[in-house]
Amino acid sequence: MQFKRRLPSITALQAFESAARLGSFTLASEELHLAQSAISRQVRGLEEYLGAGLFDLIRQRIVLTQTGQIFLEEVRPVLASLSASCARVSAHADGVQLIEMATLPTFCSRWLIPRLPDYYAKNRRALISFTSKFDPFDFDAEPFDLAIHFGKPDWPDATMCHLFDEHMVAVCSPAFKQEHQIRSDKDLAAAPLLHMSLRRAAWLDWCEQLSLPTENAVCGRMYDQFSMLTEAAAAGLGAALIPDLFIEEELRTGKLVIASQSVLESDSGYYLAIPEHRPTPSAVEALRDWLIAEAASSAKARMPAAD
Repeated sequence: MQFKRRLPSITALQAFESAARLGSFTLASEELHLAQSAISRQVRGLEEYLGAGLFDLIRQRIVLTQTGQIFLEEVRPVLASLSASCARVSAHADGVQLIEMATLPTFCSRWLIPRLPDYYAKNRRALISFTSKFDPFDFDAEPFDLAIHFGKPDWPDATMCHLFDEHMVAVCSPAFKQEHQIRSDKDLAAAPLLHMSLRRAAWLDWCEQLSLPTENAVCGRMYDQFSMLTEAAAAGLGAALIPDLFIEEELRTGKLVIASQSVLESDSGYYLAIPEHRPTPSAVEALRDWLIAEAASSAKARMPAAD
């Protein structure tokens, strides 16, 4: 393909993207290690090239114009793809197989990363680059080889590989269980409860499936990450419903204990998504197979018995 029309420089596109994201030429200059005047000059040249204004100055703050917002949405994936391509080619030159993976932060930190030494021991030439992504995206517009998805197996234009169903278990610290004399599900339902902001109804669902009073099920402290919820429960602030795959270490060491044998089953699961309409590199196939095997092994682990 020949590009007969002169294209703007990468520096100009980076200056625009950084200024738009940070809302400041000064912050963009610090991020890109350029003078503020250079950032302004690059953006001004880009506006002249496009024949359209990209920013307005409102109360001493730069704000994207409608055209600027449209252009930003086009530029971001292009820069991301170019950066990924450069990294991939550089890694290939060194004999390294680079894999770009989009993942859920808690899944990555609590389940995947602790298992990576085994993966790298078996795949010494592979290198995984992780990026946090919460929602499905267009693989054609993003530079990722695969992604971890929680929900239904409905990612457009992707092959979905099932990893786990989700089992939320009721846990607390040993001291909390003793202090609140939790010997039954009814005792637990009346104790201080901790909540995940995106799963506000979890305790309510748990109580309803056991036909327990629900007055206390909507009360208690709220957290927006399972990692925070885990630490709060371990600190004795309350009991929490947490997916068992995220607290394997805490259960193993006794930092957390099972407060009830009653498990809340989710109708969603964890899946591996791989783009459907592009060749799958051998390194990605190897990672896929390893993830599926690890997931199966992890799922077979017995849930610790209640104390």
